[in-house]
This record gives sequence, C-alpha cells and structure tokens, in this order.
Amino acid sequence: MSRTKPRARRRVTAIAAPAAAALLLLAGCASSQATDVALAPPPAVTPAPQSISVDVTVAPTLGDNADAQNAAEMLHAALLKRFGDAGVTARTATAPAPARLTVQITRADKGNGIKRMFAGFGAGRSALQTVTTFQVADRDTPAMSFSSTTKSSRKPGLMLPGAVAAATGDASRFLIGGGVNLLIPSRAGIPHEADRSAKLIVKQTRELYRASGWTWPQDIKART
Repeated sequence: MSRTKPRARRRVTAIAAPAAAALLLLAGCASSQATDVALAPPPAVTPAPQSISVDVTVAPTLGDNADAQNAAEMLHAALLKRFGDAGVTARTATAPAPARLTVQITRADKGNGIKRMFAGFGAGRSALQTVTTFQVADRDTPAMSFSSTTKSSRKPGLMLPGAVAAATGDASRFLIGGGVNLLIPSRAGIPHEADRSAKLIVKQTRELYRASGWTWPQDIKART
C-alpha cells in the first residue's frame, strides 16, 4: 500500500501538471473583439481621405462617470498615436478633414486590482466597450460602423483553485498564480484598455481602406 500511493500520486501529478500549465497559458490572454461590423465602401471614384478627424465621446447613459471620462481622453490620445504610427494623418475633432471617426464609449470599467491579485481568472477584470463609425465627407451613410470590447487578461491570482493543488498532491501549487503575477506585470486598467481599443479600431479602419480600394500608408512602407 505504501508503495502504490506514491506511484499513483506521481501519475496524477504527471497528468495534472501539464493541465495546470495549459490553464495558466490560456488564462493569460487579454481579449479584444469587434462585433456588428458593417462596411459600406464608398464608390471607387472616391479618393482616399488625406486626413481623419477623431472624436471620442461618452454615452449619455454614463453621465459624468469619471472612469468613462478618463477613458475618452486616453482613447483619443491613443488613437492619434496609433494612426500616426500607421502613417495616417489623424487630427482632433475640431480640425476639418475629409473623413471623421467617431467613437462613443458605452462602458468603462477600471476593474478591481485586489480581486485581480488574489482571485484572478477574470475577477476584477478591466473592460472598455465602444461604438465606432467612420464617415466620409459628402456621404450620408457611414462607410463603417462596429462595436468593440476589450478586457484585461484572466491570469490566475495569488491562489489557484484547490482542485489543482489536490490533484497534483502538491500544496505549493496554491501559490503558482502568485508567482506568475509577480513575474508578469499586470496590463489592466483604463490606460491599457484604451490602448487595446485604439489598436482594434485602427485595425478595422485598415480593413475599410482595403475594402474601398484605398492604400493604407503602412502597407506601402512594408513593401519598400
């Protein structure tokens, strides 16, 4: 009996350890998703916009929510930067431009750092939801519209579920989550959600350019 148990425990550990590692790997990814995407490319004769004005607002239902207001400012700045990095001239909403990108924030949640630290696996996640439209001058119908949602990762917290530790027969596995979080800086909160949202919005704008037969400046640079 005394010899059988250690062997059985080693077999359980050999199975459970890779499973736990896979769980940690899958849990570590932040998410960015575009939904309800509608493209209505302008006629082929319409030239590519030489510049885009960017306007970020907060949905009336959010009122004067501080997180939403901060998110609007950060998202606006992130969009100007990411468009600039892509070679697209982006300006503030007050500057005239042949195209206008309007983003409305419908949810802004900075999350809960304590829950992320101790519980993890989605508890206390930060999130940002937006509705985006791209309007070309002299056209009544938006050339593009979509909703987007970004959320921080589902990394484990300081304590992994007891089932993992019990299955592996090693109580130290309770602390694996804490080790992971100490080694990997947290990318959560409004600043990170604003940057992830900006990246997604610019990506979708690139798809509109391609569908419209317009040249995306960064594509030209990549070919040279």
